[in-house]
Order: sequence, then structure tokens, then C-alpha cells
Amino acid sequence: MEKLSEMIVKAIEKYHVGFMKKKVLKTVEEVEANTDAADKYIAGAGVADELINKLMFPSGDQFYLDEHDG
Repeated sequence: MEKLSEMIVKAIEKYHVGFMKKKVLKTVEEVEANTDAADKYIAGAGVADELINKLMFPSGDQFYLDEHDG
């Protein structure tokens, strides 16, 4: 029977191999131009932060924190 430590090592190796096959998108332009399957690419932290800070309503108004009601 396989030891717990061996099972953990195998699981980490499997995750690592799957993760290393992904390309990290580093710019907003790369994210916008991406038309391939989502499972091949991941957005880097910097570009994800930039995209989140640029969220807008369809009218063009930006989201903002409601500091009055918390």
C-alpha cells in the first residue's frame, strides 16, 4: 500500500506538470486577444488587478466602493 507522503508527492507532481503547460498572460492586450480555450492560459496577477480596476457598466460608468453604507 502506498504511503500518504508518496500520494501527496504524486498529487503535487501531477498539479505541477499541468500548471507548467499553461501560458501566463501578462498584458491586457494579451487577455483581450486571447481566443483559445481558457484551460491553456491564465491571467497574471498584475493584469488581473488592472482588469478588475477597469470594470464598467455598459453605460461607461465605473464601479466604485460605496463608502456611505459600507
